[in-house]
Amino acid sequence: MSFGGQPVEELGYDMSLDNLEQHDRKRSIVESFGTSAPFVVQFSIFGLALWYGSTLVVTGEITVGHCFTAFMCLTNASSGLGLLGPYQRRRRWLRCRLRDLQIIDRKSKIDSLSPDGIKPETCKGAISFKNVEFTYPARPDTKILKGVSFDVPSGQTYALVSACPNLPSKR
Repeated sequence: MSFGGQPVEELGYDMSLDNLEQHDRKRSIVESFGTSAPFVVQFSIFGLALWYGSTLVVTGEITVGHCFTAFMCLTNASSGLGLLGPYQRRRRWLRCRLRDLQIIDRKSKIDSLSPDGIKPETCKGAISFKNVEFTYPARPDTKILKGVSFDVPSGQTYALVSACPNLPSKR
């Protein structure tokens, strides 16, 4: 807020949420079909097994016990079909979202507005930056600062400001 960048950040955050919502809506349709398809296959196999097994029992080719045993083996073998699909990815996604919300909701251990605590009586000094280089951990090959040098005299405030090229300006 100190440099008036909050509206730009809010706009970027809103755009990110809108994109995420559109993506999640499309994905939920795909996941709905992906979740139901294994069950359709599983119950179709059950129906086919019961029909074919009963046909073999009626013609006398197998006994009811053999039919029941084969059906139970098929049931156990196909019970894992329902676990296939997007459940694991969805669970991982939800864990990440919950962790993000916990970070957003946590209370800071440091209250910057509190008058309590030890404070220096005076603070004077100059700061000197010599050939400073900086890269973000996510993009270590892209240098953001390249050999920046400057002095900040006591009592002065300096700021390094850059435009964010990915966000449209709010007018």
